[in-house]
Amino acid sequence: MDGLEKSLIELVRGYIAELQKRYQDVYLIRSDERNSNLKLHAFSGKVSQYAGFLPDFVLYLANESYIYQLYLEPKGNQLLAQDQWKEDLLTSISPENIEIIGENNNTKLYGVRFYVSGDEREVRKTIYNFIRTDS
Repeated sequence: MDGLEKSLIELVRGYIAELQKRYQDVYLIRSDERNSNLKLHAFSGKVSQYAGFLPDFVLYLANESYIYQLYLEPKGNQLLAQDQWKEDLLTSISPENIEIIGENNNTKLYGVRFYVSGDEREVRKTIYNFIRTDS
């Protein structure tokens, strides 16, 4: 685990108390592409790269009404240009753009822009806004 990943974990940790007031289950899940064949793919829309990838983290939130999954990916500035397609895929993930097969309407998926050093892309604000409103 590198410093950027630790920084993202600390960002989420800062919201845990508030999240636990709103959700019965709060988990930050660390994904590992090397140990899993699970990947996100886009087969239509703006994303033209179909290689797929698995974001490093999933923030899983569940209460009586909804299950939310927020996909989070820390990314070093040196990789932003070459991995832009991954961020495009992440930001295309929202309930308006996704049909979940085999689940009910109470599951909602969201992708978040890359988390970079210094939070230049305002991931903290995105998570905070998500916590403050019922999406």
